[in-house]
Amino acid sequence: MAFFTGVLEDLADRRIVLLLELPSTAQESLERFHLAGDEHELDAIFSDASALPYWEIVRFARAHRDRIEGVVAMDERSSRIALMRAFLTDTRNQTMADAILSARIAHPEARIVAYGGSAHMLKTGRYLYDVANR
Repeated sequence: MAFFTGVLEDLADRRIVLLLELPSTAQESLERFHLAGDEHELDAIFSDASALPYWEIVRFARAHRDRIEGVVAMDERSSRIALMRAFLTDTRNQTMADAILSARIAHPEARIVAYGGSAHMLKTGRYLYDVANR
C-alpha cells in the first residue's frame, strides 16, 4: 500500500478525486467514513468478499481531506458482474471509464486517480483487450 499512498503524496500540488475498484454498493459507506471516520463503515465495505483491500488508501484519503475531494466506488454490483460474465459480455471496463469521465466532468480542476485490479491492465486473460470487440 505504500506505493499507492506514495503516488497520492506525490500529487500534493493538486486536489484529488480517488476512484477505487470497489462495489458501487460501498459508496454510501465510503462517504460516511470520509466525513466522520467511523471505522465500522470500513467493516461494512471490506467484509464484502469482492472488495479489493483498499483499507489503507481509504484511511489515507480521510486523513488528507484537505486534498482528497472524494472517494468513489467505481465497480458494478457483484450480481451484475456474474451475469455479464455468464453472457461473456464483461462491462466493467466501460463502467470504470464512465466513472473516470464523470469524475473529470464534475471536478475539472482535480487530478483523477483510479486504482483497479490488475486484470484491467492485461492484454490477455478474461478481459481480452487484444480481442477486437473489447
